[in-house]
Parts: sequence; C-alpha cells; structure tokens
Amino acid sequence: MRRSLRALADHHAGTPLGERVSEVLAGRLGIRDLAEDAEFAEFTRRGMQAWSEVWSSLSPEERAAQLEAGQAVEAELGD
Repeated sequence: MRRSLRALADHHAGTPLGERVSEVLAGRLGIRDLAEDAEFAEFTRRGMQAWSEVWSSLSPEERAAQLEAGQAVEAELGD
C-alpha cells in the first residue's frame, strides 16, 4: 500500500491530491482522512470504473492469466 501511495503522491506532486497523499505517507494525516476526501474518492471511483471496464472486456483465459500474474507478484512481495 505504501508503494502505491508513494507512486500516487509522485504522480500528482504539486496538486492538492498529491499533497494529501504525501501527508498520509508522512504520518500527519490518517488513511481514513484520505479515504473521506472527496477528490480522493472521485479519483478512486474513476480508477475502479476503468478497471471494471477492462476486466469485463477480458476473456476467461485472459482473466485467469491476470489472476496468476497477481498471485505471483503477491508471492514475490511475501504478503
């Protein structure tokens, strides 16, 4: 999660969203505060909508391959 938040903060550096994410990473703002932020909520809603559209367009074989790839990354991270 920290890695994803860092990438988000870096990508949106100099914007209010990037600043809030940086505040979370620095421990000055809680993750729940970020989750309740309207801009962050809209950002995640758009991302989930895009993900859902892509996932829906995949064949069962492509979905299975994506799941296997995700499981390999998870095993690599040790989580």
